[in-house]
This record gives sequence, structure tokens and C-alpha cells, in this order.
Amino acid sequence: MSSQFIKFRHSAIHYLIFGNGPILTVCFHGFAEDVKSFEKLADSMPDHKLVAIDLPFHGKTAWKEELHLSIPDLIEIIRLCPEIGDKPSGIIGYSMGGKIALSVLEALKGKVTHLLLIAPDGLRADPWHWFGTKTLIGGYVLRRTMQQPAWFLSFLKIMRRTGLVNESIYKFVLYYVDEPYMRNKVYMIWTTLRDFRPSIPAIIGFIKKERIPVKMVFGKFDRLCPYKWGQQFARSLDGLAELKILDTGHLLLHEKHVPKVAAFFCHTFAQTNLRNS
Repeated sequence: MSSQFIKFRHSAIHYLIFGNGPILTVCFHGFAEDVKSFEKLADSMPDHKLVAIDLPFHGKTAWKEELHLSIPDLIEIIRLCPEIGDKPSGIIGYSMGGKIALSVLEALKGKVTHLLLIAPDGLRADPWHWFGTKTLIGGYVLRRTMQQPAWFLSFLKIMRRTGLVNESIYKFVLYYVDEPYMRNKVYMIWTTLRDFRPSIPAIIGFIKKERIPVKMVFGKFDRLCPYKWGQQFARSLDGLAELKILDTGHLLLHEKHVPKVAAFFCHTFAQTNLRNS
């Protein structure tokens, strides 16, 4: 494992390199996590070289720009990594990183050799995220809620009691809204990554056109990113996608699940990537 930094404008972008295998894959982590999330996965994928990038306000990346990262900005950051440059590579996205992976897919201009998604966000549109980050009224409501969350917490409890929000989502949201530090982090991350809203119909068309193999792993009991989203996505890809469902929840990068995730990923893409390297 090698820790590296690259300069992007006024910011220092941190990334980790795992392994030295022939299959190059770029990794995007989940919300409020960091590149170390992929350490156990990398140990179980010896044929891969994983390059995992800390997104703004995550890990060791020091983001000094405005609260906005565009898709072209992220493509530039990826290209600045000397281990990647303009080489063909795959993409791994976990949770929020799934939304990032899907968003950059087309912008990588035919250089993507495979797409691996782990409990990915982004397969369904999130109207609340759009409202809070893409509209003036929503932006105001989001800022005020992060400053004075009492009304939202009361509303959340009502939704929980009426069954409109399940227990897993309730606990997840409460964790990030109940404390001032986490509320501020939510606001900064949501606002900075507001452009990463993948258009699934366009992505389906692009994957089919480019014949990109896709693999997805979901947890059977995941309420944040349900496996049914993956099943619907896979059915649209004309045999290019495979899906595996494990008897667990959302935390698929936990060390007890990683061997199954890695085994599912590794056996398919070796020859595809060696032909494209």
C-alpha cells in the first residue's frame, strides 16, 4: 500500500495504491468513509492494482476550493494520478461511490474496462438531494436545517412512527443530523458533490454501446440501497451485468464479507482487462 498526494489547483488530493497486479481499477468510497475502506478488498484481489481516491471532505484530502466538484474536475484529478493517466481502467464504487462511478463513466471516454458496484447509490434518482442542492429554495432549506435541525428531527420521528421511514434509514439519518459536526459535514459533502446525479437511461445506453461488463453486489437486508434497484438495472443491460446478493446489510466491505465480494469480482474480468492493457 502506497499513500500519495497530487496537487489540484489549491487542494491536495490524497489517494492510496493497493497491489501491483495487471488489472488497473479506480475506487470511490462511501459517504463519510475514506480510501482505507478498500484495504481488505485489495488484499483479496491480488491480480488488481487499486487506486482509491479520497473525495473532498473525506480522509486526508485537503479541499481548498469552493463547495463544488464538477465531473470534469474529477476526471482531471483521475488523469493527474500518474498510476492512471490515460490508461484503460475499471471502476469500483461503494455506496455513495457508486453514484460517483456511474457519473464519471461516460466522461472517461471509452477507457473503462469494467464497472464493479458494491451496494451502490445512484441507481435511483434522489429527489431530496436534487431539491437540497440544485434549487434556491432547497439550498436555503438545507442550510437552515443544518443550522437548526429540530423541526427535521421531529418530522423524521413522525415518519418513523408512521412507517414511512424504516428503522435502518432512521438510524442512518439520525447519526448524521443529530450532532453539529456531522451536520456541517453533510452540508459540505452534499453541496460539493451536487453534480454527481447519474442519468441511468443514458448510462444504460452507454454501457450497451461500449459493451462494458458490470458486476454488482448487494446485501439482502440493505434498506439504504436495496438489491431490487440492482436487479432492475441488470435487466436493462442485455446480459452485460451480473448480480450477487449476500445475506447481510449495507456494510459489504466489512472483512467478513470481503472474500465473497472479491471472489465474485475476480473470476470474470481478468482476461477482459489483460486484453485491454
